[in-house]
Amino acid sequence: MVLESNLYNSNRQDKSDLGVLLYSSVDNLNLSDCQQLNLVKDVLTENKIDSNQILFDKYHKSYFQLIRKFYHLVQILIYLLPKYKIIHIFIPSDSQLMISLVTPFLLSRLFGLKIIVSYNDSKILTYRPIFRKIIISVLKHCQEVNVNNSALKSEFEKLIKHVDLFYQPLNQSNIPFRSVDKITPKILVDFSGNPSQNLYGIIKAFRIIKQKYPRTELSILGNYNRIINICNNINLKNENGVFLSENNNEKEMLRLFNENDIYLNNSRDEFLPPSMITALQSGIPVMAVENKSISALISSGLSQFIHLFKDHIELADKLIDMVESNYPVASKAKTSSDKLSFCNFKNISNGWKKLYLSKEK
Repeated sequence: MVLESNLYNSNRQDKSDLGVLLYSSVDNLNLSDCQQLNLVKDVLTENKIDSNQILFDKYHKSYFQLIRKFYHLVQILIYLLPKYKIIHIFIPSDSQLMISLVTPFLLSRLFGLKIIVSYNDSKILTYRPIFRKIIISVLKHCQEVNVNNSALKSEFEKLIKHVDLFYQPLNQSNIPFRSVDKITPKILVDFSGNPSQNLYGIIKAFRIIKQKYPRTELSILGNYNRIINICNNINLKNENGVFLSENNNEKEMLRLFNENDIYLNNSRDEFLPPSMITALQSGIPVMAVENKSISALISSGLSQFIHLFKDHIELADKLIDMVESNYPVASKAKTSSDKLSFCNFKNISNGWKKLYLSKEK
């Protein structure tokens, strides 16, 4: 278990003034989740709102160790919850919801806290009916549920009423635009481990392109252990031109965006990967399988910057065509970054501030 702030020496004695307790499980906590947590902490600090944070690591070598960790978590929650008015629960993608949501929710209800939940994963929509019913019931009893894209918001609004939209923010000072003069191609994939992303299809396209352009490279960004498991299954680990990187390191992620010249999203089920917005901001052309959020981006004026494909054969053909046609990357991508005002860092920060202050009474 990881705990931030000076937990047991905190000067906070009760919840007479506004205070926010941040909670998240660190299993599957990727860079986008970390960025959202850091933004919220900055907002709380800048507005002098008392806060604390619990990050729970459920990694265990035995069930006995997990039970001990869980018991420790409950003790800490019971100690801290009476001191705060609000708990903000962040649920990482593909997380275990009993620890990530249900436990802090039940204890927070017991102590009368207002509950805010940030849930940015569409996986709940595929749960078995009984589990889906339980999670939806929990979310209905929260004061606020927020998601990071309009398509997911539309889906949640069919199930619960109080859904707000907070896009993944772009801190433009950290994402410098660069001019991509030509497609090599060097391909970047952000892989969460979700089977719907069809990494196998990407590999097939990569091998087709590599037959014609032997210097083609593929960088896979994501949970390293999951990537290794997939790579072992398809004999990819030692393949020339394939690079694996963890997605929880901002410097590493920015390096990859700077070195690659194509961003690839191959999931029909996922809604809007924040890394795709980062790609548009940084100047990398995007290739994607169409889904609801990507369709929304296209209709909002980004159609010329997002290139759609249906399968690995069409993906390979389009990438080869982009290499051979001297695709005018720089001029198009610069315009795409100007159309991302809905991800403005300052605007989103102000939104979080208003949300917390609205729960003060």
